[in-house]
Amino acid sequence: MKKLFLIAILISFIIVSSVSLAKLTTHIEGINAKDISGSADRGTLKAFGVPILNPDEAKTMKNNRDISVEVNIEGTDKKSRAINIRNPNSGKKNKNMRIVSSLSELEGPDIDPNGGRSAAYVLSGWRWNQANPQLKFYLLHDSNIESESLNIDEVQSAVTIAANTWDASTNQNLFADSNLVTISSTVAADKYNKINTINWKLLTSTCLAYSRTWYNYNLVDGYKTALDSDLVFNTKYVWHTDGSSGGVDVQSIALHELGHTLGLGDLYGKPEFSEDGIQVMHCYNALIKRVLGNGDKTGLWILYDNGYVPPVIENLAPSVPVIPSGQDTGLINVDYSFSTYSTDPDNDQISYVFDWGDGTVSSNPDGLVGSGVTVSAKHCWSTEGIYSVKAKAIDSKGEETSWSESKTIEIIKENTKPESLQMMVLDATYTLRLEGNDPDGDKIRYVVNWGDGVEIVTPLIDPGLTTDLSHNFEPGVYNIRFKVIDEEGLESEWSDLMEIKV
Repeated sequence: MKKLFLIAILISFIIVSSVSLAKLTTHIEGINAKDISGSADRGTLKAFGVPILNPDEAKTMKNNRDISVEVNIEGTDKKSRAINIRNPNSGKKNKNMRIVSSLSELEGPDIDPNGGRSAAYVLSGWRWNQANPQLKFYLLHDSNIESESLNIDEVQSAVTIAANTWDASTNQNLFADSNLVTISSTVAADKYNKINTINWKLLTSTCLAYSRTWYNYNLVDGYKTALDSDLVFNTKYVWHTDGSSGGVDVQSIALHELGHTLGLGDLYGKPEFSEDGIQVMHCYNALIKRVLGNGDKTGLWILYDNGYVPPVIENLAPSVPVIPSGQDTGLINVDYSFSTYSTDPDNDQISYVFDWGDGTVSSNPDGLVGSGVTVSAKHCWSTEGIYSVKAKAIDSKGEETSWSESKTIEIIKENTKPESLQMMVLDATYTLRLEGNDPDGDKIRYVVNWGDGVEIVTPLIDPGLTTDLSHNFEPGVYNIRFKVIDEEGLESEWSDLMEIKV
């Protein structure tokens, strides 16, 4: 018995893009009898459910020889397909026309200039490994979906269109051409039974919907083999199928979840895809998203069109970072922060290197960040001087820029206050001996306040030397104090008062 592995629930939130939306008319994959219905004779002929002739056109076909009608059937994300219908009986009546042309195959993803990056896809590691799997689903018609006030036939149509949108983007026939979604009131939903199902139920989480895919480890070209895939929509939300606002669009969410069914992973939550919201496999913001992005299509082609190799796209370097911003001056042995940013034309993540102008370089501490995100780094300098700070950017693929323009910072030594050491009266003539010091070795001068309204300032002397000063007092009581000023003008505090009596 094969061992089955249950994939974790895949939750979808899909961001709408600004791309104009085109309604999918049909999915054209091949020509055979079962694809044709109706009667050309009566003007009801259809190919793949699309009307080919009206009664007037049928009459013209029957009454003219060698007349053919070409019908272009437009499909989202797929080039026009021409179906030629010819009257093989050269004007004979009561005979159906027949399709005489074959359909051309795509050569690769139909890249839309407005469809975002082709590299914006994630592969989940599984796929449906048989050729042309023609997947079918059963839609559970129960009280849960009825509580949403949804028309069951419109839901069936919305899921069918979503499936055909994927189908139209590959040469594989991934989903069934007929009876793709069958409405059932009895199917067992959201369980492994090799029946793909869709149902509505209440989920306690905030997720809109999830897909659950079972697979085994029978690898084909490195991919695990999908066996069963079920989609569940949350009744906590209001759903609609008419493309109106005020609810969640069934077709948009079905398109995302069917991407998981096929083997594509979510883009949201991954920094390298932060700017790829146009892709269906990104998240949802309550608007309509019914058109595949270039990344969605490319991922699908890698999964299902064996041998397809995406074209190598030249990796472009980020822009040269802006001049780092930071302080103009600073002190030695103090950390200072500088900031810069760059943008990458490929939307790759970026890391940065800072050159601090003192022979050292360092990277931004956050490592790789998104394009356009501002980063900061800190540095301290151990000696005085003027330093030039610059930065360069390196994208996640190793492409780097030249250095930015430089920002200069002047680093100076911190000036420490001098100290008032001691003061004493040496003799009856009131001669003071003063002593002061400066930690920086700056020259100093003394300021003496004799307490009688007289204050003197000495010339500059070397620190640590004593100075004797004399002063004559009238009889009385005086409070003497002094302070020290270094040659750069930085002052000490006043000394304690010394009281003398004359």
